[in-house]
Amino acid sequence: MVINTDLEVYNCSKTFGNPSDVTFIVTCLLTVIAKDIEVSNPNTHPTNTCLLSFFGILLSFITGITRIYNVHATFDQILLGWELGIVIGLILHYCIRNQFIKHVDELLESTLLRYKLYDQLVISTALFMVFYGMLISAYQYQKLVFNEPQAWQTNFTRICGNQKVNRWDMAAQDLMNGSMLALAYGSYLGILFYSQFLGYNISKSEISVPSTIRVVISSFLVMIFVVPIGLLPNISDFRLAATFYYLIPSFAFGFVVFGVMDKIYSLRLKSLFEHHIQKYDLVLRNQQKQQQGQVQLQESLQVELIQLVILK
Repeated sequence: MVINTDLEVYNCSKTFGNPSDVTFIVTCLLTVIAKDIEVSNPNTHPTNTCLLSFFGILLSFITGITRIYNVHATFDQILLGWELGIVIGLILHYCIRNQFIKHVDELLESTLLRYKLYDQLVISTALFMVFYGMLISAYQYQKLVFNEPQAWQTNFTRICGNQKVNRWDMAAQDLMNGSMLALAYGSYLGILFYSQFLGYNISKSEISVPSTIRVVISSFLVMIFVVPIGLLPNISDFRLAATFYYLIPSFAFGFVVFGVMDKIYSLRLKSLFEHHIQKYDLVLRNQQKQQQGQVQLQESLQVELIQLVILK
Protein backbone atom coordinates (compact mmCIF):
# COMPACT_ATOMS: atom_id res chain seq x y z
CA MET A 1 0.00 0.00 0.00
CA VAL A 2 1.28 3.44 -0.89
CA ILE A 3 1.50 5.65 2.21
CA ASN A 4 1.05 9.33 1.47
CA THR A 5 1.59 11.44 4.57
CA ASP A 6 0.30 14.54 2.78
CA LEU A 7 -3.26 13.22 2.72
CA GLU A 8 -5.65 15.08 4.96
CA VAL A 9 -8.71 13.66 6.61
CA TYR A 10 -12.04 14.55 5.03
CA ASN A 11 -15.27 14.34 7.00
CA CYS A 12 -13.52 12.62 9.94
CA SER A 13 -12.86 9.52 7.86
CA LYS A 14 -9.88 7.21 8.04
CA THR A 15 -9.75 5.61 4.63
CA PHE A 16 -6.32 5.61 3.08
CA GLY A 17 -4.67 3.38 0.52
CA ASN A 18 -3.99 2.67 -3.08
CA PRO A 19 -6.05 2.51 -5.28
CA SER A 20 -8.98 4.77 -4.39
CA ASP A 21 -11.72 2.48 -3.10
CA VAL A 22 -14.72 4.67 -3.94
CA THR A 23 -13.45 5.37 -7.46
CA PHE A 24 -12.83 1.66 -7.99
CA ILE A 25 -16.31 0.62 -6.82
CA VAL A 26 -18.13 3.25 -8.89
CA THR A 27 -16.13 2.51 -12.05
CA CYS A 28 -16.55 -1.25 -11.63
CA LEU A 29 -20.32 -1.01 -11.15
CA LEU A 30 -20.75 1.34 -14.10
CA THR A 31 -18.70 -0.98 -16.33
CA VAL A 32 -20.79 -4.00 -15.35
CA ILE A 33 -24.07 -2.12 -15.86
CA ALA A 34 -23.00 -0.71 -19.24
CA LYS A 35 -21.93 -4.12 -20.57
CA ASP A 36 -25.10 -5.75 -19.27
CA ILE A 37 -27.28 -3.15 -21.01
CA GLU A 38 -25.32 -3.66 -24.21
CA VAL A 39 -25.84 -7.44 -24.16
CA SER A 40 -29.42 -7.47 -22.84
CA ASN A 41 -30.73 -4.86 -25.29
CA PRO A 42 -28.99 -5.32 -28.64
CA ASN A 43 -31.63 -3.21 -30.40
CA THR A 44 -31.07 -0.16 -28.21
CA HIS A 45 -30.94 3.01 -30.27
CA PRO A 46 -27.33 4.17 -30.84
CA THR A 47 -28.20 7.58 -29.42
CA ASN A 48 -29.31 6.04 -26.13
CA THR A 49 -26.15 3.93 -26.04
CA CYS A 50 -23.98 7.01 -26.51
CA LEU A 51 -25.88 8.91 -23.81
CA LEU A 52 -25.56 6.05 -21.31
CA SER A 53 -21.84 5.74 -22.03
CA PHE A 54 -21.33 9.49 -21.73
CA PHE A 55 -23.09 9.80 -18.37
CA GLY A 56 -21.36 6.68 -17.04
CA ILE A 57 -17.91 8.02 -17.91
CA LEU A 58 -18.86 11.45 -16.57
CA LEU A 59 -20.02 10.00 -13.24
CA SER A 60 -16.82 8.00 -12.82
CA PHE A 61 -14.72 11.03 -13.73
CA ILE A 62 -16.57 13.34 -11.32
CA THR A 63 -16.19 10.77 -8.54
CA GLY A 64 -12.42 10.69 -8.98
CA ILE A 65 -12.05 14.45 -9.26
CA THR A 66 -14.19 14.94 -6.14
CA ARG A 67 -11.92 12.66 -4.14
CA ILE A 68 -8.90 14.66 -5.27
CA TYR A 69 -10.62 17.97 -4.51
CA ASN A 70 -11.46 16.82 -0.99
CA VAL A 71 -7.79 15.86 -0.46
CA HIS A 72 -8.96 12.31 0.17
CA ALA A 73 -6.80 10.68 -2.51
CA THR A 74 -3.94 11.49 -4.83
CA PHE A 75 -4.13 11.39 -8.60
CA ASP A 76 -2.23 8.10 -8.87
CA GLN A 77 -4.72 6.48 -6.48
CA ILE A 78 -7.63 7.77 -8.55
CA LEU A 79 -6.02 6.62 -11.81
CA LEU A 80 -5.44 3.12 -10.45
CA GLY A 81 -9.02 3.09 -9.17
CA TRP A 82 -10.32 3.83 -12.67
CA GLU A 83 -8.07 1.20 -14.27
CA LEU A 84 -8.81 -1.52 -11.72
CA GLY A 85 -12.55 -0.79 -11.84
CA ILE A 86 -12.67 -1.23 -15.61
CA VAL A 87 -10.59 -4.43 -15.53
CA ILE A 88 -12.60 -6.07 -12.73
CA GLY A 89 -15.87 -4.97 -14.34
CA LEU A 90 -14.91 -6.63 -17.63
CA ILE A 91 -13.82 -9.79 -15.80
CA LEU A 92 -17.14 -9.95 -13.96
CA HIS A 93 -19.03 -9.47 -17.21
CA TYR A 94 -17.21 -11.97 -19.41
CA CYS A 95 -16.37 -14.63 -16.79
CA ILE A 96 -19.17 -14.57 -14.22
CA ARG A 97 -22.22 -12.82 -15.67
CA ASN A 98 -23.79 -15.71 -17.61
CA GLN A 99 -23.37 -18.25 -14.81
CA PHE A 100 -24.65 -15.80 -12.23
CA ILE A 101 -27.72 -14.81 -14.24
CA LYS A 102 -28.51 -18.45 -14.97
CA HIS A 103 -28.37 -19.29 -11.28
CA VAL A 104 -30.52 -16.32 -10.26
CA ASP A 105 -33.06 -17.13 -12.99
CA GLU A 106 -33.36 -20.66 -11.64
CA LEU A 107 -34.12 -19.25 -8.22
CA LEU A 108 -36.60 -16.67 -9.48
CA GLU A 109 -38.39 -19.11 -11.73
CA SER A 110 -38.88 -21.39 -8.72
CA THR A 111 -37.52 -24.37 -10.65
CA LEU A 112 -35.39 -25.57 -7.73
CA LEU A 113 -36.85 -28.00 -5.23
CA ARG A 114 -37.12 -27.05 -1.59
CA TYR A 115 -34.17 -29.21 -0.51
CA LYS A 116 -32.09 -27.52 -3.23
CA LEU A 117 -33.06 -24.14 -1.83
CA TYR A 118 -32.07 -25.32 1.63
CA ASP A 119 -28.67 -26.32 0.25
CA GLN A 120 -28.27 -22.87 -1.33
CA LEU A 121 -29.16 -21.25 1.99
CA VAL A 122 -26.58 -23.32 3.86
CA ILE A 123 -23.86 -22.75 1.24
CA SER A 124 -24.44 -18.98 1.06
CA THR A 125 -24.44 -18.68 4.86
CA ALA A 126 -21.22 -20.70 5.12
CA LEU A 127 -19.53 -18.56 2.46
CA PHE A 128 -20.60 -15.37 4.22
CA MET A 129 -19.19 -16.63 7.52
CA VAL A 130 -15.92 -17.60 5.82
CA PHE A 131 -15.55 -14.19 4.14
CA TYR A 132 -16.39 -12.37 7.34
CA GLY A 133 -13.90 -14.51 9.23
CA MET A 134 -11.26 -13.58 6.67
CA LEU A 135 -12.17 -9.92 7.21
CA ILE A 136 -11.66 -10.27 10.96
CA SER A 137 -8.35 -12.07 10.38
CA ALA A 138 -7.22 -9.24 8.10
CA TYR A 139 -8.11 -6.78 10.86
CA GLN A 140 -6.02 -8.68 13.40
CA TYR A 141 -3.07 -8.87 11.01
CA GLN A 142 -3.32 -5.18 10.13
CA LYS A 143 -3.28 -4.27 13.81
CA LEU A 144 -0.02 -6.19 14.22
CA VAL A 145 1.96 -4.94 11.21
CA PHE A 146 0.66 -1.45 10.34
CA ASN A 147 1.19 1.71 12.34
CA GLU A 148 -0.49 4.89 11.20
CA PRO A 149 1.96 7.68 10.30
CA GLN A 150 2.09 10.54 12.76
CA ALA A 151 1.10 12.95 9.97
CA TRP A 152 -2.24 11.17 9.59
CA GLN A 153 -2.92 11.36 13.31
CA THR A 154 -1.99 15.05 13.35
CA ASN A 155 -4.33 15.84 10.45
CA PHE A 156 -7.12 13.84 12.05
CA THR A 157 -6.70 15.64 15.37
CA ARG A 158 -6.60 19.05 13.71
CA ILE A 159 -9.77 18.50 11.68
CA CYS A 160 -11.88 16.25 13.90
CA GLY A 161 -10.71 17.19 17.38
CA ASN A 162 -8.96 15.32 20.15
CA GLN A 163 -12.09 13.52 21.28
CA LYS A 164 -12.36 11.37 18.15
CA VAL A 165 -8.73 10.88 17.26
CA ASN A 166 -8.38 7.53 19.07
CA ARG A 167 -11.95 6.38 18.59
CA TRP A 168 -11.44 4.07 15.60
CA ASP A 169 -8.11 3.34 14.01
CA MET A 170 -7.59 2.50 10.34
CA ALA A 171 -7.88 -1.26 10.84
CA ALA A 172 -11.20 -0.89 12.68
CA GLN A 173 -12.52 1.44 9.98
CA ASP A 174 -11.61 -1.11 7.29
CA LEU A 175 -13.42 -3.83 9.23
CA MET A 176 -16.54 -1.72 9.49
CA ASN A 177 -16.50 -0.84 5.79
CA GLY A 178 -15.95 -4.49 4.91
CA SER A 179 -19.04 -5.40 6.92
CA MET A 180 -21.09 -4.00 4.05
CA LEU A 181 -20.49 -7.30 2.22
CA ALA A 182 -23.63 -8.30 4.12
CA LEU A 183 -25.42 -6.38 1.36
CA ALA A 184 -24.68 -9.19 -1.11
CA TYR A 185 -25.61 -11.88 1.41
CA GLY A 186 -28.88 -10.16 2.26
CA SER A 187 -29.69 -9.72 -1.43
CA TYR A 188 -29.18 -13.42 -2.08
CA LEU A 189 -31.42 -14.43 0.80
CA GLY A 190 -33.93 -11.88 -0.40
CA ILE A 191 -34.04 -13.59 -3.79
CA LEU A 192 -34.70 -16.95 -2.11
CA PHE A 193 -37.36 -15.44 0.12
CA TYR A 194 -39.23 -13.50 -2.57
CA SER A 195 -39.19 -16.35 -5.06
CA GLN A 196 -40.33 -19.11 -2.71
CA PHE A 197 -42.33 -17.59 0.13
CA LEU A 198 -43.96 -14.51 -1.39
CA GLY A 199 -45.19 -16.04 -4.62
CA TYR A 200 -42.78 -14.00 -6.73
CA ASN A 201 -41.94 -15.22 -10.21
CA ILE A 202 -39.94 -13.16 -12.66
CA SER A 203 -41.54 -14.84 -15.67
CA LYS A 204 -44.88 -13.19 -14.86
CA SER A 205 -45.15 -9.86 -16.61
CA GLU A 206 -48.31 -8.84 -14.75
CA ILE A 207 -48.23 -7.33 -11.28
CA SER A 208 -49.70 -9.50 -8.54
CA VAL A 209 -51.41 -7.31 -5.96
CA PRO A 210 -51.06 -9.78 -3.06
CA SER A 211 -47.35 -10.35 -3.69
CA THR A 212 -46.78 -6.60 -4.00
CA ILE A 213 -48.55 -5.99 -0.70
CA ARG A 214 -46.45 -8.67 0.97
CA VAL A 215 -43.27 -7.08 -0.38
CA VAL A 216 -44.30 -3.67 0.98
CA ILE A 217 -45.20 -5.13 4.38
CA SER A 218 -41.92 -7.05 4.68
CA SER A 219 -39.95 -3.94 3.68
CA PHE A 220 -41.82 -1.86 6.25
CA LEU A 221 -41.13 -4.38 9.02
CA VAL A 222 -37.43 -4.48 8.17
CA MET A 223 -37.20 -0.67 8.12
CA ILE A 224 -38.86 -0.50 11.55
CA PHE A 225 -36.03 -2.67 12.81
CA VAL A 226 -33.22 -0.87 10.98
CA VAL A 227 -34.08 2.83 11.41
CA PRO A 228 -33.82 2.86 15.24
CA ILE A 229 -30.38 1.24 14.94
CA GLY A 230 -29.21 4.08 12.71
CA LEU A 231 -30.44 6.58 15.30
CA LEU A 232 -28.40 5.06 18.11
CA PRO A 233 -25.94 7.41 19.84
CA ASN A 234 -22.27 7.19 18.93
CA ILE A 235 -20.87 3.78 19.81
CA SER A 236 -17.29 3.72 21.04
CA ASP A 237 -16.74 -0.02 20.58
CA PHE A 238 -15.94 -0.58 16.92
CA ARG A 239 -17.29 -4.16 17.07
CA LEU A 240 -20.73 -2.92 18.05
CA ALA A 241 -20.43 -0.10 15.53
CA ALA A 242 -19.58 -2.55 12.75
CA THR A 243 -22.57 -4.68 13.72
CA PHE A 244 -25.21 -1.99 14.18
CA TYR A 245 -24.04 0.71 11.76
CA TYR A 246 -22.90 -1.49 8.87
CA LEU A 247 -23.63 -5.23 9.14
CA ILE A 248 -27.32 -5.27 10.09
CA PRO A 249 -28.43 -2.28 7.92
CA SER A 250 -26.53 -3.66 4.91
CA PHE A 251 -28.12 -7.08 5.31
CA ALA A 252 -31.60 -5.59 5.74
CA PHE A 253 -31.21 -3.24 2.79
CA GLY A 254 -29.98 -6.06 0.56
CA PHE A 255 -32.87 -8.25 1.67
CA VAL A 256 -35.64 -5.82 0.77
CA VAL A 257 -34.19 -3.79 -2.09
CA PHE A 258 -34.51 -6.52 -4.72
CA GLY A 259 -38.24 -6.98 -4.35
CA VAL A 260 -39.02 -3.29 -3.88
CA MET A 261 -36.96 -2.09 -6.84
CA ASP A 262 -38.34 -4.83 -9.08
CA LYS A 263 -41.91 -3.82 -8.26
CA ILE A 264 -41.13 -0.18 -9.02
CA TYR A 265 -39.51 -1.25 -12.28
CA SER A 266 -42.51 -3.41 -13.19
CA LEU A 267 -45.01 -0.68 -12.37
CA ARG A 268 -43.59 2.08 -14.50
CA LEU A 269 -40.09 1.79 -15.91
CA LYS A 270 -40.61 -1.59 -17.55
CA SER A 271 -43.63 -0.50 -19.57
CA LEU A 272 -41.93 2.76 -20.54
CA PHE A 273 -38.74 0.99 -21.57
CA GLU A 274 -40.63 -1.69 -23.53
CA HIS A 275 -42.62 1.04 -25.29
CA HIS A 276 -39.43 2.65 -26.60
CA ILE A 277 -37.98 -0.74 -27.54
CA GLN A 278 -41.13 -1.70 -29.45
CA LYS A 279 -41.16 1.68 -31.18
CA TYR A 280 -37.53 1.29 -32.22
CA ASP A 281 -38.16 -2.31 -33.36
CA LEU A 282 -41.09 -1.09 -35.46
CA VAL A 283 -38.84 1.47 -37.14
CA LEU A 284 -36.25 -1.22 -37.84
CA ARG A 285 -38.87 -3.54 -39.30
CA ASN A 286 -40.19 -0.78 -41.55
CA GLN A 287 -36.66 -0.05 -42.75
CA GLN A 288 -36.08 -3.74 -43.43
CA LYS A 289 -39.35 -3.96 -45.38
CA GLN A 290 -38.38 -0.92 -47.44
CA GLN A 291 -34.98 -2.43 -48.18
CA GLN A 292 -36.58 -5.75 -49.16
CA GLY A 293 -39.05 -3.92 -51.38
CA GLN A 294 -36.24 -2.03 -53.09
CA VAL A 295 -34.32 -5.27 -53.64
CA GLN A 296 -37.40 -6.98 -55.10
CA LEU A 297 -38.04 -3.97 -57.35
CA GLN A 298 -34.46 -4.03 -58.62
CA GLU A 299 -34.68 -7.77 -59.27
CA SER A 300 -37.95 -7.40 -61.18
CA LEU A 301 -36.48 -4.57 -63.28
CA GLN A 302 -33.46 -6.68 -64.06
CA VAL A 303 -35.70 -9.58 -65.14
CA GLU A 304 -37.77 -7.31 -67.39
CA LEU A 305 -34.61 -5.85 -68.91
CA ILE A 306 -33.28 -9.32 -69.65
CA GLN A 307 -36.59 -10.31 -71.25
CA LEU A 308 -36.53 -7.22 -73.46
CA VAL A 309 -32.99 -8.00 -74.55
CA ILE A 310 -33.98 -11.57 -75.40
CA LEU A 311 -37.03 -10.44 -77.40
CA LYS A 312 -34.94 -8.04 -79.42
